[in-house]
Amino acid sequence: MDLNIEHTTLETLSKLEELTYLEFGFISRVPMHWILEGENRVSYTALIRMAECCREYHWQKDIKPYVPKSLDSTLKNFEAEFFKPLPLQQDICVLYNVGEVRNKGYSLHIRVLDHFKNDVYAKLAMVCVFYDLQTGVVTAPSLESLDNLRRLIKIPM
Repeated sequence: MDLNIEHTTLETLSKLEELTYLEFGFISRVPMHWILEGENRVSYTALIRMAECCREYHWQKDIKPYVPKSLDSTLKNFEAEFFKPLPLQQDICVLYNVGEVRNKGYSLHIRVLDHFKNDVYAKLAMVCVFYDLQTGVVTAPSLESLDNLRRLIKIPM
């Protein structure tokens, strides 16, 4: 059985669709092969995949340069609210902001909206905690890392 599993990564998305990077997100389309045959709209699972790519963009841009390679993050909490169906082949903005920063984690807010009309299709919120890859223990990053995150705090979307 050949499953040909495609991982949800920013690199994979950039190979499938053109991305226009923004300061706090990107503009793109949901890849058509993420859509189930017969569907006439984008599923919530495809929107979550887009949000994961946005979270990865944020990690690579805002966190990775400031933390040691032995530090990673994982999700402690995840919430999503979907407002209306997203049509197929729609240019969307996937944007993020940091909501709150604590010693060992922070909240990240992502929203998916129409690129031209700014209609909001979904809002997602997650709490990320830092952990040491070698020990698996939740830990605090450097003060520099936390200060960098705090500069990204904006009013929740």
